[in-house]
Amino acid sequence: MPSPKRVQVCWLLLTLGPTVAWFWMHKTADINVSSWENTTASWSQCLSSSDPLYGGDSPIIGVEGWMHAAGTDGLACESDAFESVNWPDNLTPSNEGNTSWIALVRRGNCTFKTKILNAAKFNATAVIITNNVFENSTVLMQHEGTGITVTVMTSRFVGRQLWELAEHKQLWVAITPTPRVFIDDGFSWRVPILCILGASFVLVAVSTILVILHYGPNAWRSAQAAKVELKLRNVAKHAINRLPQRAVQQDSKVCL
Repeated sequence: MPSPKRVQVCWLLLTLGPTVAWFWMHKTADINVSSWENTTASWSQCLSSSDPLYGGDSPIIGVEGWMHAAGTDGLACESDAFESVNWPDNLTPSNEGNTSWIALVRRGNCTFKTKILNAAKFNATAVIITNNVFENSTVLMQHEGTGITVTVMTSRFVGRQLWELAEHKQLWVAITPTPRVFIDDGFSWRVPILCILGASFVLVAVSTILVILHYGPNAWRSAQAAKVELKLRNVAKHAINRLPQRAVQQDSKVCL
């Protein structure tokens, strides 16, 4: 039988499981990239990826806008990295006139916060930071103080595709929160919300049953012992009350 302290710790961890799962499920995103083809007067999807990860201090919301890559080295460590932002010409898509834009930035040389604030200075709706290490991994960025600017990181592999597309086309990007569990070091797996939460609640139920089985017999024995003790007290009190009583006076003879 597990010790009470161990059972309590397990129960606490299992209870927190759904909360942790919910947190991680809502930190990942889908990115869909499209370009407007003048020849066909229609949108053409260029790229779709499910590996981006929201920054630790980013709002977890969906956004969309025109993509603009950071100038020069693409690192956006300088305050004027996005001074040359301009809007597509001669386009007639449904979102013509929409001035929302999303910055494309490379990781490295300065903090995430610096990159994000340099883009936000020119009213960027969001920032996509492409990883510069490992081909298929991302990291959970910390960038406190960047306000409402949405920030996601993509893997180096996806980032390379984005940069190649940005060199030749005007891109429209949509970032959408998605329910999935992300595992670093080059791979990820998707788990439906109901499966994760359902399994967590089943584990909580099992741990609760174990706690009941552990404490139940002890509680029952304690209750029975208390009943027996109370019964014995009542019997003793009743017996004492039935003993003959006699008043003793000062001159009464007492046998010792």
